[in-house]
Amino acid sequence: MAGSRHISVGFCATKKYLENLLEEHDCASFVALLNLLRGDVSLHHMPQSERLLGAATSMLQNPYEGALLLLHLESCALGLLTELARIISGTSDQTAGLGLGRREYERAQEVRRILEENIANPPSLAELSRLVGINATTMSQQFRAVFGSTVFSYVRGRRLELAQAMLRSQSIPVSQVGYRVGFSNPGAFATAYRRHFGRPPSSEPRKIH
Repeated sequence: MAGSRHISVGFCATKKYLENLLEEHDCASFVALLNLLRGDVSLHHMPQSERLLGAATSMLQNPYEGALLLLHLESCALGLLTELARIISGTSDQTAGLGLGRREYERAQEVRRILEENIANPPSLAELSRLVGINATTMSQQFRAVFGSTVFSYVRGRRLELAQAMLRSQSIPVSQVGYRVGFSNPGAFATAYRRHFGRPPSSEPRKIH
């Protein structure tokens, strides 16, 4: 969206490297990860994971230089690989106990993807339901079964997490952070932030230029 920024991290892992990991650690989770490299190029949207986010953030906030920098990045990449292996190997089990079939589970993931791409100005429930092809009530029930929260609560939580990241990485005023993540009122933003994190947004350590 206009006025927003996007930061991403990435790494390359060869088939040989994954085979060596599998041989060295004899971990079944790496089998599923290795299978991703068999066949054509494909895109996989992973479920939200604090471990993935933590490893990616650590890569971006690397405090080292020289050889230590490279060692730190390699460690973070291995952490990302390990968490990806865990997630991918458990994908087939994620619908168990939810009362949902594969199609329902994937539809809930699609709703989440749409929300993430439009987090500051998300579509309404009616618009979301049209985009995924089911009625709003069924869509909301399936989303809650997979993610444990309503669509509204999920959006608010993700907005506040994004706001926290912006507060810690940018020097723009607190009120502007609230506007950028979708809060039209600074007071409402401050109240929601305090309820979610237990402290006001002004208490976050700010980046000094």
